Amino acid sequence: MTTLVFMRHGETTWNRAGRYLSRTDIPLHAEGAAAVRVAAPALKVLASPFFVSSPLLRARETAAIVAGVLGMNEPEIWDDLREVDFGVFEGETEQTASRGAYASQFSAWRDPLSGNLGPPEGETWSAVDARARRVLERLQSEERDALVVSHGSFIRAILAHAVLGMSSHHLRRFRLENAAFVVLSGSPSKWVVAGHNVRALPFSG
Repeated sequence: MTTLVFMRHGETTWNRAGRYLSRTDIPLHAEGAAAVRVAAPALKVLASPFFVSSPLLRARETAAIVAGVLGMNEPEIWDDLREVDFGVFEGETEQTASRGAYASQFSAWRDPLSGNLGPPEGETWSAVDARARRVLERLQSEERDALVVSHGSFIRAILAHAVLGMSSHHLRRFRLENAAFVVLSGSPSKWVVAGHNVRALPFSG
């Protein structure tokens, strides 16, 4: 049995302000980094996991803190672990986007039943689905436990598409806070969500 732990990066100033954050490369703020240090010791239950991270700064900083706390080597960097590209909604809040020039597109983008293909100038849901599949396939090929540092929307997309069989467009049905974990256990044909939006791991890796 394999355990995959997906960790969302620590909080940034944009996260705290409720601004959509994907490709903009900003660091953790001090409290966000501190929360990662508090969460990291729970990961000691994983014995020598395969360690990978998104290339974006906030994820790499999170991974570096985790590595320091656990005495691990630096992670491999996978471009496929980057955040979903929010297109024209980058930097907006729900309030400003819902009243702006792309208000109707914003409503459709957030509604999984709308048939929306993705945000203007952003990433399509089919592209997100493809990335989710590639990530799981690469992790499965390692045939061991893994620790993955990534982003809120992309981790939830993995849950929606690759595990539950829904389009990544359904990712908003799941909540995932900064520095929290999603835990998958089992095998490629029958992944089980062993933990969602948790910071304690009450199992043996």
